[in-house]
Amino acid sequence: GRVDFGVGTGFTGRRTMGYGAMKMDDMEDHIQAVYGMLSGDIVEVPFEGARPKANFLNPELGLINIDDPVPLHISAFGPRSRALTAKLKAAWIDIVFTERTGIRDLQRMQSSWAEAGNAPEDLYATMLTLGCVLAEGEAYDSDRAIAHAGPGAAIFMHAIVEAEAKGGDKINLPDWQRDLVDQYHQLYQSYQPVDAKYLSLHRGHMMFVRDDERHLVTGDLIREKTFTGTRDELVERLTNLKNAGYSQIAVQYNPGREDMLEDWAPILGAVQAA
Repeated sequence: GRVDFGVGTGFTGRRTMGYGAMKMDDMEDHIQAVYGMLSGDIVEVPFEGARPKANFLNPELGLINIDDPVPLHISAFGPRSRALTAKLKAAWIDIVFTERTGIRDLQRMQSSWAEAGNAPEDLYATMLTLGCVLAEGEAYDSDRAIAHAGPGAAIFMHAIVEAEAKGGDKINLPDWQRDLVDQYHQLYQSYQPVDAKYLSLHRGHMMFVRDDERHLVTGDLIREKTFTGTRDELVERLTNLKNAGYSQIAVQYNPGREDMLEDWAPILGAVQAA
């Protein structure tokens, strides 16, 4: 089978436990430990305040494979994580919801890649996205669009609300987005337990829209914050992103929404053939 190693600072996993992003030095340490073990080395692993030595004890039994290379993919959105990606010559993962921001992010990654002295053609860039393939005339806030694309719109508010609640300062947003976020703050204040509001906030993260937040996941938010449009619109946008330099397009589908595969397959086929 095919095995790749994808790693990031933990937006999903760590926030569901009330933690912020992993420190960049710690993530690099983790990556180096994993690849040291995959090389058959003895490594030091941070654990309970110490750094015990560890390795694979019995690779000779054939239960694990440490002979074939395992490619590294890093999810990197900021300058430091992009620099680390370039330093390690890893493949790069970006979350893309608009053509404009996708191309902007790619250009920034290409700059970091070049600054590290890497050849441009060696950059493998994956765009991860989520959205809805709209039928002609279908509204952005249709039940189907909410089910398919709504989780992507909701996490925009999850991230802003949590950042503002922890940091205190309001993030500059367009007026209509600020109104939605302020309403979400009121909802956030009702979550229990008081010292673990994150348990309610992140329930359904990138999987479904919760009933309590449904009224805030509007058509405008789906249009602006997810990869949603008609078939022709999506083919055009994705082709432009492919031509800009993305190597792979990965579309998430939500649990119980396997019909999304049928919607997206012909679009990805058309982009691949373009």
